[in-house]
Amino acid sequence: MSSGLYIKRFVDRLQNLQSQNAKEFTMTIHEARQLHGDITKTLLDNNNTFPRSETTTTREVDKVLEVEIKSPRF
Repeated sequence: MSSGLYIKRFVDRLQNLQSQNAKEFTMTIHEARQLHGDITKTLLDNNNTFPRSETTTTREVDKVLEVEIKSPRF
């Protein structure tokens, strides 16, 4: 499956539940693992886009990577 598919499914489910004023959300372990894999792959792909040198300096280690998930009703 393509990268981001499980993230999209997760956000879609949340939007659907919110429109129904649901108070609880559950997912199977399989779904949670797939979502975890998607998030990890997305973060690693994003991390690999940064230029790297052979050695990592303290300054590079201290950088903060901010991830934002946007959805109209999230």
